[in-house]
Amino acid sequence: MTAQSFRYEVAGEEEHGNGLGFGVLPSAVPLKPDEWARLEELGRLSYSVLKKGNALLAESIERPQQATDWLARLFLASVSPEHRSLAAQLSVEASHRSAPFVRMFRLDVLPDFTVSEIQCPGSGWPFGLKLEELYLIAADQSPTLSAYARWIGGNRAVWWLYNESFSGAVSHMVSRCRSVGLDVLCQSDGEFSPEDTAVSAIIKRPPLPDLLSRPAGRKLAERWLEGRVEIDPMPCQVPETKFLLALLHDPRTRDRFTDEERSLANPTHLIVSADQPVEVRNGNGLVTVPFSRLAEMKAHCVVKYGGARAWDRFGGHAVYCLAKEKPRDRRAVLARALQEWHHDEEGWILQPAVLEKRLFPGGEANEYFVWRPGYSVSQSGEVSLVNAQINTRPSWKVHGATDSRFGLGALFGS
Repeated sequence: MTAQSFRYEVAGEEEHGNGLGFGVLPSAVPLKPDEWARLEELGRLSYSVLKKGNALLAESIERPQQATDWLARLFLASVSPEHRSLAAQLSVEASHRSAPFVRMFRLDVLPDFTVSEIQCPGSGWPFGLKLEELYLIAADQSPTLSAYARWIGGNRAVWWLYNESFSGAVSHMVSRCRSVGLDVLCQSDGEFSPEDTAVSAIIKRPPLPDLLSRPAGRKLAERWLEGRVEIDPMPCQVPETKFLLALLHDPRTRDRFTDEERSLANPTHLIVSADQPVEVRNGNGLVTVPFSRLAEMKAHCVVKYGGARAWDRFGGHAVYCLAKEKPRDRRAVLARALQEWHHDEEGWILQPAVLEKRLFPGGEANEYFVWRPGYSVSQSGEVSLVNAQINTRPSWKVHGATDSRFGLGALFGS
């Protein structure tokens, strides 16, 4: 199915009576052919970076040496000490598997078509299905359901509903899956059994630190190690964090990536020292300054927690644009980032801010926006663009808040 075949008008749904909890753009947002092609390219490059990043982590675990052991400490810091050995074993095993590293993933793509985050599998799949329904895309024409069908086939798959606040959206997704013959179940903590041999794939699981803290999660990990169940993403720590884009530019790891892969993201820094040089946006360009100067500058950069610690890892809870913060708050954020790295080896990253406002369909004023394209990976490792969601909001921190709106992008002008 091509993007042009969609019917893009929302069918009589009031903005917040749509079952999503936020607004819906009343018509599609057009993407030019070169923009659509760039989203496709970003998916292929991101999947390559995911695999290379996990290979780097596995090497630092299997062959520890002073030059690379910082990688294992960085990625595993969010895992409880008693479970780090198992987390390390899982990451090494993932690097040796020939199966796809992830099956479904999502990107946060900025207005300049660079990536700010890679999320696996990402939180937007049930919402994307609901958007398709609101935009009058029939279940048998759904690109999202088609992606799951290519993966699951006639096997049974389970969405482990470890966070019941999403029960409505996930239950609706499962209903849509089953309407086209997919054997997908939604199971709460009390219902989920890691030893159910009828289940071939887990299409959603708790984040790895949470997974390994649960007896059921550790049993599931053991079954995966034995090759008896597929889990998306593979149960390893790399997809849980925001550090991958920093590896593209870190002088210790950048040579493991191609120039094309580095084009994924603007220069992204792991925050490790008050004296380290960082690149921040100044007008229309980038300028390099010592990290310590940022406390006194209204620098157009974003500082965010990069690990997998509960609460701080999602929903924009530990994400700050320094240009939007008061001097006192800037100093507090920067001090926290350095303190957590030196005390707990919990990492924070810094990226140039790319903020742009536009007038979108149904809007009365310009809004900030982020593209959230979703991708599927075939058994042979081929990456396909499933959909191009867009998220808009009046304030700069664009995510699924009650004052935000979502829609779909469509290829026009081809």
